[in-house]
Amino acid sequence: MNATPDDSAEVDSEDIVPEPAAIRGPEGLFHRYWRKIGAGSLMVAILLHVGLLVLGAMIVYKTIQEPEKTVDFIPGKGGGGGGGGEMQKRAERMAKSTPVQSLRRVSAEGATTSVVMPDPGDSFGQMASLGSLSGGGGMGGGSGLGSGGGHGNGVGTGTGNGVGAGGFGTGTMFFNQEIKASRVAYVIDFSLSMSGKREKLMRQELERSVRQLSPLMHFQLIFFSGPVWIAGDTVDMNLGNKDAVVRHGDTEYKWEAGKTSGSWESKGKKPEAEWLTASPEAIDLAATRIQKTPLQYGTHWVSPLEMALAMTPPPDVIFFMTDGASAATTERDIDRIGSRARSRKTVINTMALMEPDAEAGMKELARRSKGRFTIIDSTGTAREVPLDK
Repeated sequence: MNATPDDSAEVDSEDIVPEPAAIRGPEGLFHRYWRKIGAGSLMVAILLHVGLLVLGAMIVYKTIQEPEKTVDFIPGKGGGGGGGGEMQKRAERMAKSTPVQSLRRVSAEGATTSVVMPDPGDSFGQMASLGSLSGGGGMGGGSGLGSGGGHGNGVGTGTGNGVGAGGFGTGTMFFNQEIKASRVAYVIDFSLSMSGKREKLMRQELERSVRQLSPLMHFQLIFFSGPVWIAGDTVDMNLGNKDAVVRHGDTEYKWEAGKTSGSWESKGKKPEAEWLTASPEAIDLAATRIQKTPLQYGTHWVSPLEMALAMTPPPDVIFFMTDGASAATTERDIDRIGSRARSRKTVINTMALMEPDAEAGMKELARRSKGRFTIIDSTGTAREVPLDK
């Protein structure tokens, strides 16, 4: 006889398997689904990225909100230059209209170098000398300071590879002849006829003129009698005063009396004059040489002018002073020197020291080079003579 449901045995409660929690309600299903899709790790990543974005936004906002600073650069007055006022006005205008962000100093740890970088707050040192006192180095080409080339991007003017006139008041005066220039050559008579009152006045005025040179200028002292030499050279003349040896460093240059009365000629290569920078050291050395260089025999001034005009770059101005006319100097010589000066854009300012006989030739030389002519009388008074047109 088959059993009926009513007759089935009673099931023991211990044999019943309990239902999983996930099946028993909606809360168990949510957690099971959450773990299945990896939402726990995703939430951590999202929170981390949101935090980084917030931190970055705060840094950028702080940087943008830093106040801007303006350049307050106004060059000081001084220098005596003709363009100083204009430069100051230009600097003031640009200082008002040129905002810049504040500068931060950056340093590298562990780096080794022999170059010391200045702190933006440190003061600048003095300008170094641009040339050797011994004349061993030449000048670079190109225009430079003032209204010349080489302008920078900042306020004011920059520097090029050379020196240029303007802006900084470069100039000097010699026997009341005031000039503005960058390169000045002094061609000065050191003949024996200069002895006495003339010599004293010449050395005094020449030293005074050299000491007025600006550190931005270049200069050279060329002395002459019969032979020609550069200040600092030694000159040895024989007993007959017919030839001479000029020692320029380790090189010797020989000169001898020419066939024409009063003329002198070089035997072989002539010395080349080089520019000196008008640094305080160079000025002091030049002043010593002006006072200590002895006078020599002869008077011939064609060769020293040719030496000055051969300099590279050419002089802006030549101060040429002598106490007498050169018998060997012809009108053809004056025409040749005047033409060379014009081609090199060099002005020759001439001075006759207590010698009226030198007036005609020196006046003509000044006229042809668009220079000036001055006579210094026995009292030491300098009087400029108008040039004939």
